[in-house]
Amino acid sequence: MKPVAEEDERSTCVSLFSIAGHGGVGKTTLTQLVFDDESLDKCFKSKIWVCISFPFIFNAKKVMKDMIEYATGSKPEVGGLGALLEALKKLVSCGKFLLVLDDAWDDDDMFAWGKLFASLRSGQRASKILLTTRKESVADMASSALGGLISIQ
Repeated sequence: MKPVAEEDERSTCVSLFSIAGHGGVGKTTLTQLVFDDESLDKCFKSKIWVCISFPFIFNAKKVMKDMIEYATGSKPEVGGLGALLEALKKLVSCGKFLLVLDDAWDDDDMFAWGKLFASLRSGQRASKILLTTRKESVADMASSALGGLISIQ
């Protein structure tokens, strides 16, 4: 794995770390160890885990609902995309967050990734997103959609 860092005018305060590799090599296991580390509870106000598994095509609205449900413990009462974006923006702007997007496959829809990251870009400085995927192209797309801060491949 090598870190790649690039900043441009789209850069945010949120960093993305991607782990790309073949199935069964331990991407999710490694991510679970990081996520479950109790010392991180002091660093992040919210820790959120969402699994985006094949064969499901990436659905930003579903992922946003899952994120809100995981963070709050209840299904979001809002249903429209705009309301979900606002609810998610409010959630992530309240404090640093750690978000795991596990087992992402879809590299066909940059627009959907952009919708998801639109609210996450407003997260507080030092918030982190951990992405696991089998495809480096997914990691590249997610990094680009967020703003190109950090991608580890």
